[in-house]
Amino acid sequence: MIGKNLATKAQELVAETKKQNNILASIDTLNKFMPVFHIYRQLKQQMTEKNYYPALKLLEDLENNYLPIVKHHRFANSIHKSIPLFKDEIRTETITELKDFLEVVRVQSEYVGKTANGQVN
Repeated sequence: MIGKNLATKAQELVAETKKQNNILASIDTLNKFMPVFHIYRQLKQQMTEKNYYPALKLLEDLENNYLPIVKHHRFANSIHKSIPLFKDEIRTETITELKDFLEVVRVQSEYVGKTANGQVN
């Protein structure tokens, strides 16, 4: 009876130790993932706010430093596939902004030139 009770307690202890080890392994894995999720969230926020230079820095950091750590997981592959899309969006938006800026400069330079000519004469 005592031996059977002791064996049952030992099995329970082994089962609880396995659970604890699984929990600790899960926490360790999640701690690896959290920086990736944090950087990705910041990236999405910068893109929404049209802050393209910080977004490019975050993309570079994500691609070179964080994704290699978690590369064997499905979500990392999904994030990796979205990087070219972010780069294309940044490229398109910055070219559009540059063209708009140059158009404003062209229009304003005509006005500034006329005003400067008027001041000289």
